[in-house]
Amino acid sequence: MDNGYYDGSAYDAETVRFFDVAHEGSQIRLLANSLEALRPISGMRPRSVVILATEQVARAAADFVVGLAEPLRVPIVVAEALPQFVGALDIVVVVGDKGECDWASQALISADKRGASTIFIGPSSGPLVDDVPASTVVAPTLPTAAGPSPARCIAALYAIVEVLEGDCEFIARRLEEVASAVDRELVLLSPESDSTTNPGRQLREFVEGCLVIHSCGVDPHAYSSQRQR
Repeated sequence: MDNGYYDGSAYDAETVRFFDVAHEGSQIRLLANSLEALRPISGMRPRSVVILATEQVARAAADFVVGLAEPLRVPIVVAEALPQFVGALDIVVVVGDKGECDWASQALISADKRGASTIFIGPSSGPLVDDVPASTVVAPTLPTAAGPSPARCIAALYAIVEVLEGDCEFIARRLEEVASAVDRELVLLSPESDSTTNPGRQLREFVEGCLVIHSCGVDPHAYSSQRQR
């Protein structure tokens, strides 16, 4: 039996690396079609929304969503541990692509016991999702995508923040529009496209052989224009 299909050896290396990236539009569209799960918090006036990120990309996604939501209508806390004040008036969200994270598991369980509304945005398998309390809302996952998805983290957190005061149908339409825009960009970035049309290849050719130094004059944790420096 040819095992190339399963181990990836039958595919071009670029195609294999692009596989999970190519699902980003579908990740957002899946969330758009699953917003009914957030109906219990629609119109809710929580004391706070606490976001617990299990890894660096999820933390960056959370910071980005907080920036998009400003000026904030409810307090949003991006933390690395469950705050002591969390109780029945709060919403606690665990987000990230780690399948195992003991502190996050304990945080979800503790928040649920305190009566908080809990939401999990993570992988579909692993010890972490196995520990999720029965009352926790679990964001859906694509069955064919196994890698990390920054777009899924951002879209899910955005939906949670917006649904507190927005209409689920309107938010779903906005996510559908974003998914379509992401799909259009992914077509341009496909490994099948050469550098004449692929901006990713153009960037790689531009920096090839160069020493690249990333710098920023803006606080990376503050996306509000008022806090730029």
